[in-house]
Amino acid sequence: MLRFAHSQGSHDLAGCNTCLNMEARPAVPRRWRRAAALLVVVVWATGVWLYEVTGPRELVIVLLVCYLIIWAVAALVTRVSPRELGARFLLSTLGLLLVWTFFEAAAVVGLVDYRPLLGAPISEWWYATHYNVLDRELVYIHQPYLRLAGTQPGDIAATLCLRTPHYRYDVRYDGHGFRNPRDLTAADIAVIGDSFVEAPTVADDEVVTSVLAGLLGATVANLGMSAYGPQQELVILRRYALPLLPRLIVWAFYEGNDLKDVGRYEEHIAAPTTTSSMRFRFEASFARNVAHSLYRLLKGCQAPPGAAPRSGMFRDDHGRDVRMYFGAKNDPLSSADLQHLSVTHSVLREAHDLSHRHGSRLLVAFVPTSFRVYKDLVRCPTDSDCDHASVNDLPLRLQSIVGEIASDLGYVDLTPPFVEEARRGRLLYRPDDTHWTIDGHRVAAEVIAKALTRNANAREADVRGPAAR
Repeated sequence: MLRFAHSQGSHDLAGCNTCLNMEARPAVPRRWRRAAALLVVVVWATGVWLYEVTGPRELVIVLLVCYLIIWAVAALVTRVSPRELGARFLLSTLGLLLVWTFFEAAAVVGLVDYRPLLGAPISEWWYATHYNVLDRELVYIHQPYLRLAGTQPGDIAATLCLRTPHYRYDVRYDGHGFRNPRDLTAADIAVIGDSFVEAPTVADDEVVTSVLAGLLGATVANLGMSAYGPQQELVILRRYALPLLPRLIVWAFYEGNDLKDVGRYEEHIAAPTTTSSMRFRFEASFARNVAHSLYRLLKGCQAPPGAAPRSGMFRDDHGRDVRMYFGAKNDPLSSADLQHLSVTHSVLREAHDLSHRHGSRLLVAFVPTSFRVYKDLVRCPTDSDCDHASVNDLPLRLQSIVGEIASDLGYVDLTPPFVEEARRGRLLYRPDDTHWTIDGHRVAAEVIAKALTRNANAREADVRGPAAR
């Protein structure tokens, strides 16, 4: 019995030693596993090098693949059991998801907007910046009593990734979100328009409305809002301008994007409110802004496809050669442009009728693009098409529309006086931006002041009657 037991015990011990040896010896030699891991890394790095990341979405995909490859390499080189490695993978992934959910929830409920924190670009025009609030009719409007300060590049420079100096700004807004130094309960003149009127990068006393107020000795309300189009400006007229009981109202129409804004506004209004709110939240989301920031950090500034610069050298009044970049191309009006112009016709007709009923006189001011003003005054480089590019007839079309609406609806085209000043070497537009310089604001105010004076005199003559004339 004892011999049998001893023999059995010896056999069991030998079997256990064999098991221990099997567990201690890896199924694949460690050097081969390291070689396999190195091969995986080389193949992955080659794939990333060959695969051109063209946007933040592709970058996110690459990062997710990288995350999985890191764990795959860890599985090849580690001595940890597959079960324990899988548990670590699940816990790490769950932890990252919980952190992401926490940051994302703050954006979903509106506590945090990651756009100003991470500086990601804005994909939709109506969610332009973090300091706007949603509005059912206007789509968005500035927050009350907003103050903005900082620097920003010219809009053309930002689009084309030009290395040009930034422009400083420090502006304050009134209780309605407009650029006025104080809340107004009445005004002699109200000026409605887009960024040309708001002009956030121009000093308070140099913006067109302030210069106009000084020239006429009147109270002028600045009701400009960047990226607004005709339909929104009609709402501004009804909601904010007419309650001020102005004698005169100026409606600035910028040819560079006002027709496009008509279509964009219609697309937004046609979208359900819930969809618009979801898109707004997506704009402010953590994941989107991190992806855009990482992409910009890795790739730098990327000009959009087909964004070839149109530029020319301009000799200013100091004898200096200045390269001017042009944004809008003034192409022939498309069928969509003509349709949007028809909508603008209806908008201006309603604006005139509303103004007339409230005892105000309306003046439409055509704001040209810099290319329309400087196209014949610049020397074009060989890689630019500005030498033979033409301009459309939008100023004449808009003048015809104004004439069809009513005889007392005023119209002034800023193009001729701007061209005259440009021939003298005046730089009325910023070289890397679509907007006016200080001189541009001054010239625009002078031309509008003369037109308003003519309109006011004509109105007085209408009141006195033919005998007085």
